Amino acid sequence: MKVLCFGEIMVEMAHHGANDYKLQFAGDSFNVAYYMCKLKPATWDVSYLSKVGTDHISDTLVTFMADTGVNTAPIQYTDDRTVGLFMLHTQADGEKSYCYWRGQSAAKTLFDTPQDLTAYDLVSFSGISAAVQDNRDGLIESIKHAHAQGVKIAYDFNHRRQLWSPQTAKSFGDSIVPYCSIIKISDEEQQFLGYGHLQGLSAALPHALWIYTKGANGAECWQNGTRIAGVPSVKPDAIVDTSAAGDSFKAAFCVHYLSGVPIEQSLQKATTLAAKVIGFKGSIMDMDGIEI
Repeated sequence: MKVLCFGEIMVEMAHHGANDYKLQFAGDSFNVAYYMCKLKPATWDVSYLSKVGTDHISDTLVTFMADTGVNTAPIQYTDDRTVGLFMLHTQADGEKSYCYWRGQSAAKTLFDTPQDLTAYDLVSFSGISAAVQDNRDGLIESIKHAHAQGVKIAYDFNHRRQLWSPQTAKSFGDSIVPYCSIIKISDEEQQFLGYGHLQGLSAALPHALWIYTKGANGAECWQNGTRIAGVPSVKPDAIVDTSAAGDSFKAAFCVHYLSGVPIEQSLQKATTLAAKVIGFKGSIMDMDGIEI
């Protein structure tokens, strides 16, 4: 299985108390690639596609990605831009807030020229991957072409209000989901973006598997108008930082489901990993010794 995740990975300045921030690297689509890489069967290859600069921080970022085991061969480079930065602050209850600086981010121009994604079995991306693009038409064209060649597409709405309006996000979602095999949406996103019940959503796209996450109320899978699986949430030992909870969930579900694990068991493993990740500070949790 050859997997490609694409989007933007940024410098993350994660709040560690008072005025103490730790420099790390993260981005929702890369988080998915990282957790998939840590969970995948040995025969899988997980690659990441983005665009970065040719400066020191870009080089450091790409080295970091390679050190995690993610295949960085698809990374593209440009001389006139660099990577974006965000500051992550977590409240006492683990909820997160962000400030972004991505005006000179090279990743924004990734789909100025459509990309050939047909060398992969699965292509995974998110609403954030799309929202930051200067040319979303190039992204849509790339996904359509990959779908036509039999590539499975996994899309996570992962809505960020700072990046685009609900109307624009929904319009993009409407244009892309007909080409997707796996679609993830949360109960908050469903309501905020103005989507109806999962019964109607899944009936309208009977070929797709919809993953519906409901926070503390667990997760469900819907297909062709029917709820085909559901699991309760897993109580975390502690809620330290909710960053990457959804990313790790998506990664665990896709790895197990596409490896032939039954849907309900795949959902359970996904909720188990997400519960562990929110007990860790930052987006990238050390997976050594972690089993799900």
